Amino acid sequence: AGSFTVGSDFDFRNKALLDFYSRYRKDSKRLTYIDKSYESAEPTDFFIVHNLQPGYAPQGVLVLKSGRYRLLQQYPFAGLSGWNWYLYQHENLQRVSTQPAS
Repeated sequence: AGSFTVGSDFDFRNKALLDFYSRYRKDSKRLTYIDKSYESAEPTDFFIVHNLQPGYAPQGVLVLKSGRYRLLQQYPFAGLSGWNWYLYQHENLQRVSTQPAS
């Protein structure tokens, strides 16, 4: 399987979790996190949005400087602390045909 890029709306929080959990995966070198992708015109394959509010309804399409991203998957949290993750895929970058393996 090929490599892919990921950006997010909050580098500190989201990158820290991806870095932490990727050490438990044999294929972790496939993922490249792009800092400050939310400000960049350079697209990433995937973009993560996080939200702390219960009941938040994510947008189906996210429009950034780097293009349009479609909502691919939602990852809700359980408990009193944490946040929901919303995984978007760039419309024009289909190098990865399906979502990353979990």
